[in-house]
Amino acid sequence: MEKYLQASANIDWDHPNVAAKAAELSCDLINKVDIAKACFVFVRDE
Repeated sequence: MEKYLQASANIDWDHPNVAAKAAELSCDLINKVDIAKACFVFVRDE
C-alpha cells in the first residue's frame, strides 16, 4: 500500500500549497469521510 501513497510527478500531495488547501477544505469537518468528499469535490470542480 505504501507504494500507492507516495508523491509523484503527477500527484504531489505533500506540496505545501496542497496541504494548505486540504487544511482549508477540512477546517470545519471532523469525519474522515466528509473530509475526503470535500477534497474530492474540490479537485473534481477545479
